[in-house]
Amino acid sequence: SNETHLSKLALYTRMLYKNKISNNDYNSIRNNFDEEYRKKLEQEEWELVFEEHPNSFLQEWRSLEVDLFNLGLFLRIKYLNQDATFLDDGFIHGGTFERIFLLRLLEEPWETVYKELRRTGYSEIISSSVRDLEDGWGFVSWERMCQEMKWHMLQPVKLYAFGVEVLFAYLFFKEIELSVVRKILVGNANGLKGEIIKKGVPDVFF
Repeated sequence: SNETHLSKLALYTRMLYKNKISNNDYNSIRNNFDEEYRKKLEQEEWELVFEEHPNSFLQEWRSLEVDLFNLGLFLRIKYLNQDATFLDDGFIHGGTFERIFLLRLLEEPWETVYKELRRTGYSEIISSSVRDLEDGWGFVSWERMCQEMKWHMLQPVKLYAFGVEVLFAYLFFKEIELSVVRKILVGNANGLKGEIIKKGVPDVFF
């Protein structure tokens, strides 16, 4: 609900005021919470689309988006050592992960997390993000790698002349363009170094 969304954001706002998290991490968390709330609202719309227009590509795309969202939620909660109820509440069904699986991994060391995720294809994106977090980059590289992973899924679409896949590819790259412009403008407005801004810009082309 909107009330739950605001109450979770308020917790991280208090952490920011107590200097327990940085401004960059807070902004990333706030954006992720907004995305979480938006995806919750979209979930029912997706179900209606699948019922009326069954399509394997749409199902694979949604599964990837849900997986990346749930893993991003997991990453943020585990790295910041937050309560597991945030994962329990924010988890979205429709991906390849079970809620109980990610809840169990919250209690495990990072090495076990990498090992468990290795067979899913998401181990590298998690381990790279954790390294960047430990190096002080915040969550910007996670967001970049998520966009790059979606880009890789769309590579075969270059061979398509028609279909929903072509429309998705077009909308995705338009979204990437707007996202890059927004990152640059917001980064400059907040006095971020060019190196930090560049870290969050996905290396994609079509």
